[in-house]
Amino acid sequence: YVGIATTSPWAQFSVTNTGTNPGLVVANSTNSNTQFIVDALGNVGIGTSTPGTILTVASTTPNLRIANTTQSSSYAVGYEAGRLSFYTDDLSGIGAHETGGIYSINETGITTPGGALAFYTSAGGAADTEKLRITESGNVGIGTTSPYAKLSVGGQVVGANFTATTSAVNTFPYASTTALTVSGAASTTALTISGIATGNLLKTTTAGAVTAAVVGVDYAAGNVAFPF
Repeated sequence: YVGIATTSPWAQFSVTNTGTNPGLVVANSTNSNTQFIVDALGNVGIGTSTPGTILTVASTTPNLRIANTTQSSSYAVGYEAGRLSFYTDDLSGIGAHETGGIYSINETGITTPGGALAFYTSAGGAADTEKLRITESGNVGIGTTSPYAKLSVGGQVVGANFTATTSAVNTFPYASTTALTVSGAASTTALTISGIATGNLLKTTTAGAVTAAVVGVDYAAGNVAFPF
């Protein structure tokens, strides 16, 4: 074993920092730029001589890569290509466990693997589970692992307002005995249907569409006498 600043090295090469100077520095011999450093606090810097956190990466193009070298039949649909995990040590007796993570999931198979991003969270020490997914095609799913639209939500959605920005058909699927419920105070507008003038009556077509009723065709105008 080789030891620097220690008489009892515990590895093949041991460096003990006994002062405030960095324990290990790797620099470029041409311009003296620091390529790798372990400072006196144990912080690691790559591309910087002053790491401010446990790991600091500095560059004009700071990129990190997590590479999966698996090249076999195990790299099938659903295979985890890599993950960024968040761990904690608690004092409750549970011990170290993952509280959340971002997973890269293969969605297309062995020959042309594609990557989805799955976001995991946990509560109360329970195992983390997937809560949100961005598929390889860009669909976002909340509460579902297979979103079929740009945004698919498996559960209730609450919002201040919802605005459709295109003329595409908006579908509300039938659920229980009520397909669509519109609520609101009498003094406010609960539901507005564009393209129908104020004061028009409404009718439904055989296809279930809501449209303006036609006076004289769908209903009579003015006073109508009924013989008895």
